[in-house]
Amino acid sequence: MSSEVFGRSLDCWINIQQVTCDSMMLRYSHKAWTTPVFAEVLTGKEPLKQEQCGNLAGRFVFDGLEPDTAYQVKVTIESESIVMDFRTLPLPQQKRLFRIALFSDTHISTRQNASHGRLHGESITLLRSLMQQSALDADYIIGPGDMADGGQEAEFAALESIIKSVNIPVLAVPGNHDVVHGGDERFARLFKNTTFFFERDNIQLAGVDTGNGHLNKPCNREIFERIDPDKPLLLFSHFQLFADEWIPDADKVIFDSDECTDMLEKLKNVRGLACVGHKNVAAQVKINDFTQINLPQLTHFPAGYLLLDVYSDEFRVCFEPIPGEILNEYSRLGTEAARYHSHPACQLKSEYRDKYTQFYWNGVIK
Repeated sequence: MSSEVFGRSLDCWINIQQVTCDSMMLRYSHKAWTTPVFAEVLTGKEPLKQEQCGNLAGRFVFDGLEPDTAYQVKVTIESESIVMDFRTLPLPQQKRLFRIALFSDTHISTRQNASHGRLHGESITLLRSLMQQSALDADYIIGPGDMADGGQEAEFAALESIIKSVNIPVLAVPGNHDVVHGGDERFARLFKNTTFFFERDNIQLAGVDTGNGHLNKPCNREIFERIDPDKPLLLFSHFQLFADEWIPDADKVIFDSDECTDMLEKLKNVRGLACVGHKNVAAQVKINDFTQINLPQLTHFPAGYLLLDVYSDEFRVCFEPIPGEILNEYSRLGTEAARYHSHPACQLKSEYRDKYTQFYWNGVIK
């Protein structure tokens, strides 16, 4: 391994995955199976050190850190090291109003195999276990589209079984994979509608139907008419509403932006957060007091979901990776072998998908 690419190569990918007020989690992968991996958080005092036996991939978690404090973490394999900076989050100043578990692009499938490193064969097991786990401390579960992989009856039947296994409200808006093969009717039957709007603790929660890539629909205009620009807003959509420079794909934004400029202009004057799926890379767009965040996919590296904590003065997001980094590493390597999902500025698809995980999937959004 060359020191110039250590921790950022096909064979060795190391990156911070989660940062909270008092902890940090990082993932590593490398090809030296039997070589110990060392990690230490440099505190300015005695460093916090950990060691793990060699494996294809794994995680380090450092707890007991000080809030709102700058640190460095150093990871060493054999004689090579990578040092990364991070800062713990400040403590919230208000009481949390409620929590949402965001499961985007779950791609529930009855197929056992999928290409490009997608974990569709594990989708049912992953979603069931993680929904049940998140329901213990969340008030809502919301899915911004592509809940099913191919709109099939068996996929929605599996989704229904999973939803019935949790005791908190589960809401969703359709994605492009949900509406194929007659899936639009199955989606509406399971989730009762393709849009939603309600308020909790003076926070507006709105879901819009962009499953076919279009926002300018009567059902969505009805939702936008209900949005009060003087109240905080949480908006859920499958397609991105605003283009993101980090995402180069042709379908990186709704196809009919020119037909709904009035709707988009309204969002620019609201303090709020749009949670979107579809592209599933760590990316954000901020326009005035309105932020759009692209969410992780449950079945594609870096696979996981987000926890969204809602306060009267801010939103906080935290990335929760799927259990076991070995499965995530399989997905990462499959992604690298794919012929798409990249960025011209990135030599590795891992960089495109995971570069900003620490910053955009963990943090405070005002």
